[in-house]
Amino acid sequence: LKMSEPTFGEEFQRLVRALIDSLDRESELQRQLRRTKESLVAVALRLQVAIKITQEDEYTIGTLQQEVAEARTNAIVSNRQAAVAAENIAQLNLEISSLKRRLKAAEKERMAAAPNPNLVADAEVDAMMNDDFLRQSFRSDIGGNPASATPFNRWKIEQVFILIKLPKTKS
Repeated sequence: LKMSEPTFGEEFQRLVRALIDSLDRESELQRQLRRTKESLVAVALRLQVAIKITQEDEYTIGTLQQEVAEARTNAIVSNRQAAVAAENIAQLNLEISSLKRRLKAAEKERMAAAPNPNLVADAEVDAMMNDDFLRQSFRSDIGGNPASATPFNRWKIEQVFILIKLPKTKS
């Protein structure tokens, strides 16, 4: 045998070491593959969760956009109603001030057209004095001469006039 050629034992040991190294590398690759697979599964699960969350978020965003659109519509309607109400209030205030002016004018006209209370009282006294029954009562109380009536007789005549003109009440 030549010295330069390896012996069967050496060759066998070299092959065994190569096989052991190969098995170690294979088991290491299998561990790396398992870790990569686990990592991929975890990423896939997170991706599925993210997709579900994204879908829910999109649904929520769509719902909120619809609510915002409805709220805007309601706000526009409310603003229009408020404007109409404000316009109605302004018109009613104008009408109230117009009616107040008319009322003051009517009161002034009524006051101008109303007779003087003193004149009304004088007219009532004249009417009572023209009543025959009262004239006779007056003449009999003062002895027929109005100028000779005492203050008491005048007061008495006034009381009679009042009693005659008052409505009779049931006692």
